[in-house]
Amino acid sequence: MTIRRRLIAAVALVSALLLVWRPPVAVADPAFEVEQKLDMTGMAADPTNGVYWAIAARNTPELVALRPDGTEAGRLSFGEQVSGLGALVWRNGVLYAGDFGADGSQESISVFRFAQPGFAEMEPRVWRFTFPDGPQEATTLMVSPKGIVYFVTRGEKPGIYRSPSQPQVGVDNPLQRVADA
Repeated sequence: MTIRRRLIAAVALVSALLLVWRPPVAVADPAFEVEQKLDMTGMAADPTNGVYWAIAARNTPELVALRPDGTEAGRLSFGEQVSGLGALVWRNGVLYAGDFGADGSQESISVFRFAQPGFAEMEPRVWRFTFPDGPQEATTLMVSPKGIVYFVTRGEKPGIYRSPSQPQVGVDNPLQRVADA
């Protein structure tokens, strides 16, 4: 086969593929109104249960599952003391809730980890973290694909902090400052 025939065959193949192939359609997140008053300091989409988890109240150990139309699907409660739930993250089938404290800077913050959350009372794995450079005001919770927890703080010296790769339950896990924010 000559170079010219190969080129014509390649162009024909690409043209045929372009006629058949359609790019995937992007689906927007639904816009909805919530029927009840919630402290919307955190929300996370849960594709497993088809709901959006929201914080019911900053000082209450309870999360609300909302359907895409905004109606309540159920609640997840946990028997832990909280002072200021401020963030939710969904990662790899796990729901993380960050307790950043009631007001301002905190010496330590907590993360509640719910494996396969449902609409009931659950006992989360609780990790407590301390900042290496004194009290900080955490504003953001992030979780990497490997499950490593990150926090962003604000204030005089805002920063990004990383958790140990395997935080322990029942102890203060030291955070590492990895960057300025």
